[in-house]
Amino acid sequence: MSKRRHTILLACAAACLALLTGLTGGAAAQAAQPVYVGTWAELAAAAAAGKTEVIITADITRMGTEETVVFTAPVTLASAEGEQFTLNGTGKQILCIQGTDRAVRPEGLSVVENLIFENGDAQAFNADLYQSGSGGAVFVQGDLQAENCEFRYNKANIGGAVCVDGRLTMINCTIANNESVTGGGVCAYSGDMQLLGCAFTQNKAEYYGGGAYVYGGNLNASGLRVYRQRNPIRRGRVRLSRHGGRGGLHLLRTTARSTAAAACMPTSAP
Repeated sequence: MSKRRHTILLACAAACLALLTGLTGGAAAQAAQPVYVGTWAELAAAAAAGKTEVIITADITRMGTEETVVFTAPVTLASAEGEQFTLNGTGKQILCIQGTDRAVRPEGLSVVENLIFENGDAQAFNADLYQSGSGGAVFVQGDLQAENCEFRYNKANIGGAVCVDGRLTMINCTIANNESVTGGGVCAYSGDMQLLGCAFTQNKAEYYGGGAYVYGGNLNASGLRVYRQRNPIRRGRVRLSRHGGRGGLHLLRTTARSTAAAACMPTSAP
């Protein structure tokens, strides 16, 4: 091969590599740009397009045959600045954030902020990767942080409002009137759960953990309020649940840290 031909081939290869890099980098940059949505169809389209930052601009209600919204990579969903909008599932699981392989968790943190999730139901209609009816409002294969959110009137088999196969952090959230077989409010498997300034009110589990069920990892709680519960401390653990009852927190193979026990206040309010 002549020196000139060799030089031309190297130049072509370099140009192709630069083009490919530009295309993939451009696609990633486009996915990272915030998208504003105000309907269920727009939210589903954002998920299908692989968007990683979604701003909710209005109350959104699922209509007719619209399906659960499924993101295949970690995402941030938040209400527009200064607002708190509602995602209403009207009897179907609202949101799944998951990969395509149940054995491989997507890397990265998903975030939901300043949102209300209501009327999600994963018992009869679910799209979670495990097909277990997990997370009536939100199922995440991976890590989730929820801040200034409210989860109410959701149903599931595992985690009435939220189920996470990973680490769950909730900050200043209200979890109320949700129900499930296990983990009436929230459930975290194989990861730590951190509850900061959260309130659990009138959630119900058929078996364990009316408010929350934690399997593995550690529980770190501060300023936690658990209302209308029974049996607040049992067998030296923060096990605020009773079989077949409302309960509060049920820990299995879990270590409670910080002020978890002291911060739980079983009361008749509100």
